[in-house]
Amino acid sequence: MIHVIAIITAKPGKRAEVLQNFKANVPAVHAEKGCIEYGAAVDVDGGPFAKFGPDT
Repeated sequence: MIHVIAIITAKPGKRAEVLQNFKANVPAVHAEKGCIEYGAAVDVDGGPFAKFGPDT
């Protein structure tokens, strides 16, 4: 099984537009042979952040 993880950083004020375009593409990706799941994991505004050391 292959997992692909991509990080998309929206420009300030463009988050909703990026998510709208992403969601519009979901049906096409789900239609691809072998696709099991395709979805966005979105950061929470003002959420807690963790700083990891250089050995993690």
